[in-house]
Amino acid sequence: MFNRRRQVIIFVTLVLTGAQLLAGATLGEGLGTLILGVAFAWLIGSEATFRSYDRIRGYRHKFWIWSRAPFLIAIGGCVLSIVAIWSNFNSFLACAAMATFGVFIAPLMQWPTRRLWLKCLLSVVWIASFFFSAAGISMLSDTGMSNAQRIGELCVSGLIALSIGCLWLAKGWKLILAGINTQPIQTAVEENKTPPRKRAVLPYILLFVSVLALTFWLGLLAFSGFSDSVLRFQTNASNSSNTIPQVVVLMLLGRWPYSSWRTILAREPNTSLANVKRHKIITFVLGALFAIVLSLAATFGIQNGHDRMSMAEVEEGTKDFQDLAKQIGAIKARDLRTTKDYVDAYEEIEPLMGEFDMKLQTFTDIILRAQETDKERGPLNIQRIFSRGKEEQWVSWDLRMFDLANQDNEVTKKQIAVVKQMADLPEQDQAAFWTENFQPLQKEEAVLRQKIVAVMADEPDKKK
Repeated sequence: MFNRRRQVIIFVTLVLTGAQLLAGATLGEGLGTLILGVAFAWLIGSEATFRSYDRIRGYRHKFWIWSRAPFLIAIGGCVLSIVAIWSNFNSFLACAAMATFGVFIAPLMQWPTRRLWLKCLLSVVWIASFFFSAAGISMLSDTGMSNAQRIGELCVSGLIALSIGCLWLAKGWKLILAGINTQPIQTAVEENKTPPRKRAVLPYILLFVSVLALTFWLGLLAFSGFSDSVLRFQTNASNSSNTIPQVVVLMLLGRWPYSSWRTILAREPNTSLANVKRHKIITFVLGALFAIVLSLAATFGIQNGHDRMSMAEVEEGTKDFQDLAKQIGAIKARDLRTTKDYVDAYEEIEPLMGEFDMKLQTFTDIILRAQETDKERGPLNIQRIFSRGKEEQWVSWDLRMFDLANQDNEVTKKQIAVVKQMADLPEQDQAAFWTENFQPLQKEEAVLRQKIVAVMADEPDKKK
């Protein structure tokens, strides 16, 4: 009458009921617990319940088959947003993360149906789950919310990279493993029956050339991605229309070493230790070359981004204090005839000097920080590869301009002090004081202005 499942549940119910009564529960509460326990024992212990559970378990298995792919792709969208926000929207890192994620989930990405219309519908669901999950994670961050357009652009690139990882890189990874793992060695009789294979000299050459081409292209993408990620988002010139051509070139270059390596394995199967050893050495050399080039590209890309940012800050700082200098110069260029004219003019200039000093100091800090960063880079310095001529011209020009502007600023401060002293004198003594103390400062200022004009004429951009 009572199977083991019912007996266990009834035993637990009796223990709970007794514990309730001992703890001070009323008889009605204990009776209610007993009745509920008996009802639960009858439900769980019945055969109908277990038949229903078997059906649910079967449905659960089918549900997992259908929901597995969109669930994994949704996780990919979350990973994309996290990597994008963390890396300041580095397109290379985002796509690399998606491609790697695609390699890991490739064994689980099977179609649950053979019907074409269902495959098309599932594709739409998968893409939607990717975009919605990426958008949802980005909303958890202020940076992601303020850069929703960039997240959308990276979603397109990331989805393509995820597809490449699932459909193509997973096969390439299996082929690489097949080339470095030893296969069962054939017997001597079987080896004698096997016809002689062609030599693999040409496939080896093609493999090295193709890997170099692929590495060079990925290096360019890494350099560009890391360089842009250093800059503020507002200065990033993102162009989503370049995604498709880049992917096409990448797939064409990637197909080349894949075919070459497959030809090598067909001609030199891993049935001999010599072939396995040779394949391992080649894999190690090409893998090390690939890793070194990408590491250098990322390092130089970051340095280039910092250089571009420093140049933008220098140009902006130069423009700021030059505009203020022009404003001060315009006041000085007025038709000042009387001592009162000079007093009024320099009363207007005095409040501007504080702002001028602040902008000049900001500009100085930018220049010194850029020079300090360049010294700390050591041997891996992008300026050692590219021509430093224009960079050195800019720094030299900026330093000369800063020195002259600083000298002119000090002369202007002296003029303000002289004018203040002149204003305190009686009117009949002001003209003589101006001639004796202010006129020499004007001559000194005129010499500095001539030097500034000469340096302005020597601006690097004017030498193009």
